[in-house]
Amino acid sequence: MSIYGQAGIPPRTADDLSSIPCELRLFARIEGLVGEEAALLAIPHEKRRRDQHERLRAISAELDRIWEMLRERARRLGHDGGPARSEG
Repeated sequence: MSIYGQAGIPPRTADDLSSIPCELRLFARIEGLVGEEAALLAIPHEKRRRDQHERLRAISAELDRIWEMLRERARRLGHDGGPARSEG
């Protein structure tokens, strides 16, 4: 799946990531990791090669770090999943 068309970036510049906003690059990175993880998980455990097992562990660790950072950010900003707080 390509997100470039949705972002309004002309296809001829898709390989030049300097014009892509930071948030979009981060989203694409996370989306890529999730997709790669799904592809590796689709391979039966006993049929995965050693390098695939290692990559899956690395992806899992990176996604866990991202998830924890997002949870911490939500706590800092007061978006912990509970009822909305009014400021005032």
